[in-house]
Amino acid sequence: ESREEASAPSPSPSSEGAAPFYYMPAEWGPRRQTWMGWPTRADVWPNGGREAKEAVTALAGEIARGGEAVTVLASPGASAGEARAAFAGNGRVRVVEAVMDDVWLRDTGPIFLKQRGGEDRGAVAGVAWRFNGWGGEFPPWGK
Repeated sequence: ESREEASAPSPSPSSEGAAPFYYMPAEWGPRRQTWMGWPTRADVWPNGGREAKEAVTALAGEIARGGEAVTVLASPGASAGEARAAFAGNGRVRVVEAVMDDVWLRDTGPIFLKQRGGEDRGAVAGVAWRFNGWGGEFPPWGK
């Protein structure tokens, strides 16, 4: 049994027949893509987020060099333009404009699940959490 298979499946409601089972793949397991966020908030990132942006650029570049696609979400406008410029020429990194509060997609973005068994085996679903800025510590968090 692999580590990925060791994850306990969770039932998902279905209107027809038996409910499909979804599981959260292990974070260290194989995946097709990594999702990241582009630092934007001046109240969180000092120096215009320069160091954080350099870190995201380097990390996304290393992941892409390893053969995995990377999607970087960036706030619309100047932030998205800055992210596109940072990844210009890297065909494995795509920038998508998305309204968001911060880069912590592990907390604020969806967690992707895979379906185990059934005719849609391997189908992907997302869990949307109701993030509250770590107990209200970093408002706003409604995006």
